[in-house]
Parts: sequence; structure tokens; C-alpha cells
Amino acid sequence: MIKKIGLFFLCFPLVMFVIETLFFIIGWHVNCFAFIFAFILVIGYILRNTSKNIRLKSICWFVGITLASIFIGANVYDASYDGQWYHSSIIKLMNDGWNPFYHPILQQDEVPYYTNTHIWVSHYAKGMETIEAGIVALTGNLESGKTLNIFLAVSLFCFVFDFIGNFNKLDKGIIRFLVALTTTLNPVLVNQMMTHYIDYTCYVFVTIGLVCVYNIVVKKERSYMLPLLLMGFFVPTIKFNIAFWFVVILLVFIGLLYHTKRIFNKILFRNMAISVVAGFLVGAFNPYITNTVIKHNPVYPLIGEDKIDIMSIVTPQNIEGKCVFYQVNYSLAANPYSSDSRRMGNDSFFKIAKDDLMDSPKHDLQLGGFGEFFFEAMLILFIVFVMLKKDRRWKVTLISILFLYLCLFILPSGFLARYVPFFYLVPCILIGYILNAECGKYKRGLTFIAMVMLLVNSFLSLVGGTVINVQQRVQTDYIVSQIKSKQKPVYVYSQSIQMHNKLKEVGCKYQNGNISMDKKNKNQIDLIGIKMQTNLIPEDFNPAEMPLLMQKVGMFQLKFSKP
Repeated sequence: MIKKIGLFFLCFPLVMFVIETLFFIIGWHVNCFAFIFAFILVIGYILRNTSKNIRLKSICWFVGITLASIFIGANVYDASYDGQWYHSSIIKLMNDGWNPFYHPILQQDEVPYYTNTHIWVSHYAKGMETIEAGIVALTGNLESGKTLNIFLAVSLFCFVFDFIGNFNKLDKGIIRFLVALTTTLNPVLVNQMMTHYIDYTCYVFVTIGLVCVYNIVVKKERSYMLPLLLMGFFVPTIKFNIAFWFVVILLVFIGLLYHTKRIFNKILFRNMAISVVAGFLVGAFNPYITNTVIKHNPVYPLIGEDKIDIMSIVTPQNIEGKCVFYQVNYSLAANPYSSDSRRMGNDSFFKIAKDDLMDSPKHDLQLGGFGEFFFEAMLILFIVFVMLKKDRRWKVTLISILFLYLCLFILPSGFLARYVPFFYLVPCILIGYILNAECGKYKRGLTFIAMVMLLVNSFLSLVGGTVINVQQRVQTDYIVSQIKSKQKPVYVYSQSIQMHNKLKEVGCKYQNGNISMDKKNKNQIDLIGIKMQTNLIPEDFNPAEMPLLMQKVGMFQLKFSKP
């Protein structure tokens, strides 16, 4: 059953994307039929050779998890900056009928609320947003697009759990579960799961891709070919660097399998190449082909004559100008640090401060993106690994983790965990190898300690993220209710599509203003993610109508400042 659940929640959204791509090609737009067709097709494919009893149980699991995921996604508000801004813009525009194949470049007046949103909407890859728009078309709730993140997290856990069953010493209830859970709860994934951020998908698809390649090449299981080809078609549509890592890491893994087992699957290699090329040419027609035709540059606006520099924004001052080797290793050893942190970095890598805990659930961490105890856990695991018997499997494992480490230096910004989330596989590989090897109790004990440290990182991210999301919902709903109750003209300037969408949903009469031009907007509400500027003052907000959390908890209260 676990394998079927994993396959379903991977293939279902990817088939949905294929259907939506066909809709674009024939001139249609995103609609709820893609969700319905994909759901039925994937169920039929996965359960085609099963008994009636298994089919019934499987469908109950599929429907139950789907409904639970939609409920969670729809009721948790995105608290991220980019998620509320251009990711939500793409989802909203597609849901409103935008076809990026035949109307690839939008003008500024077609994407309201901010001056340069149209650049990122028009020229960035939009595969994840396409699927999310299909979910929104079914539910009518813009926030429900995040359901896709839950689908992929569930699928990742199931694939890893099933894969671990291939190793005798790991195929024990609690050990198998803990290793699978540790592997799944990459802090990058946890921090971005309730946002429209897409960086975590690199980790999900690389990890599932490795499992698929192993099962196809080593175990000769052909059922993993379709999900691998669907991923190959889809990854170019998420982000160029994600497609790059997916291809490079899987090719190296295929090479390692050939080196160790003398097995080479020509059909796998050919099909992967076809699917990835098709992904770039068809699935990602917008932006790569449209950018090439219009801007003569497939990855505009990141490179080229009129490029927009985003790297200087994401590079912390304390590593700016340093060599790449220093930046990467400093970030791996540092505690979590985000752009809005109250500190510049860490004086010591072996102490935990309140600011570290406050920063750990941030979705766009600039340093220490794998958590507070990642460095310490890595030290423990590597020391234990070095103490094990140096046989051929040990050498292959060493080559694998060294390769993943070297990958941090290939593309720019290897210090950003969200750009290289696959590196979290290193401690997971070490945990699996050590627990499956012949070693003493104290070595296994140290390995479990390291695993617990990684799980604590994930737990801190999960708890902190929950608090942030609750705060975002409470404050947003209160602001919307207060604006709705006002008789006087209310001016709002915000890049948050989430905020504007909720204001319109409840029928608020407000005017969209620009603080740089509109002198009536003089106050700023410091919300999480995207700040909001308005002509309302603190006295305009009725304290008697505040939710209980805002009345009792200081961090939930609205904070005003001057823009």
C-alpha cells in the first residue's frame, strides 16, 4: 500500500501538469477538468492489476489524503514574500484564464499591485504554479494551491520508506520509519511546505529519482519508469537549476551503478534524455523558448545584457566578497540566519541563541539552512563513518558524499541551502550506511543521536512555521475585517496577492494606492513576509474585535511603522 500511495501522489499532479500543457497547446486555459481527469487516469493506471478489495482500500487512502491535504493547504496562509507576490500572481492569472503559450509576455498594467511583477511572471518557469492553479480552479481558494507541496512530501516519504525495505538491517519497524522520516523532513522542505516557494522540489525529485533509477537498474522493476519519465518532463518547468541538478545527480548515480555492478540500462538512459528534452521544449515552452525568441536568452532575467541582479540581495554581509569555499563551509557550519534577522551571523557555531530558534523556520534562510544541529550531526556521522571497515561499499559511499559536497561549488550561491537542498541527502546516506553496516552498539548509538539531532531541527522548523502561519492568518483576517467595516475611503498598497484577493473576496471597498506617489498612504503595517501600507492609523482598528490571540499574545498584535 505504501508504494501505491507514493506513486499516486507523485504521478497524479505530474499527469495533471501534462493535461494542462495540452490545454495550453490547443488554446485552452487551466481548469478543474485537469484535476479530475488526472485523478481518474492515475487511479486506473496504478490499480489496473489489483483485486477489488485492494482497489477499494487504495481509493479510500487516495481520497482521504487528498481531502485532508486540500483542507490544510486551503486554511494555512502563505507567510512568505515571494509566495504572496509573484508565485501567487502566476497562479491567480492562470486561474483567471491566462495562457502563457499564446500570450507569453505580460505588460505591467496586466499584473497589478507592483511595478515589476510582470517581469518575473512572464520570464520565470511556472510548472509548480500551473498545477497549483488547477487545484485552485477546483476549490476556488487561492491558498489551496499549497496542497501540491503536501502531495509531494507524502510521496517522498512513501518512496523512501519503500526503498529502505531493500536493506535487511534497516527493514525493522521503528528504524525504517525513523530513517524515512529523517530523510523526508529536510528543513528546506518543512520551511517551504506551507508557502508557494518551489526550491524544496529539487530535493524531492532528486531523491525520488534516485530511488526510481535504483529500482529500474538493480531490481529490474519497470513500474518505476513512468514516474521517472514524468519527473524528467516536469523538472525543467520548475526552475533551470533544479533541472540541472536532477540530470547531473541521476547521471552520476547511473555511472556509479555501472561502475559497481556493471549494469547499464540503455532504455532508461534514452527515455530520460527524451523526457528531459521534451520538458524543456514543450512543458517549459514558456519561459525557455519564449525567452529565447523574444529576449534571445532562455534564462532571462538572470543573465544577459539587461539582467536583474538577485544574488547581491541574498548574500549576507558577513560572507559577501569571500571565496566560494569559505561561503559554502561557513553556511554549513552556521546556525540559521535570514535576511530579516537581528544579527549579522554567528560568533560561535556551537551555541544556540534565541535568534537562531526564531530564524530556523524561515523559508528563505541565507545561512545554516539545514538547521541548528546540522553541523554537529554531520561531525558525529562522519567520525563514525571513518571508523567503519573500508570495503568497496564504503569507498562508493565516500565517493557519493564527496560528489554531493563538490556540487555545492558548481553553480553560484551554493551557500544557500534552498538552492542546494539535495545536500541533505549526505547525512541520510551516512545514517543508512552505518545502521546497515557491521558496527558496535556505541557507533549505532552515536548514529541515533545524530538522527535525533536532525529530527529536532525539523521539529523546530515545523513548530516555528506553524506559529508563523497562525500569526499570518490571525493578522490578515483581522485587517480584512477592519477594512470591510470602514465607511471612509481606505487606501492599500501591498505586493501581496493574498491580501488583495482576500479583500476582494469579502467585498471590501478599497483603493489600490502607491506609497511613493499617494501621500494619503502614510502608515505601514509590518506583516510577516510582505508589509502593507495604508492610510489607516492604529486607532482605526477596533481592539474589541481583536481575536483572542491578538489580545493575549504580544507577537500576534499589529505593529505599525513609517515606510
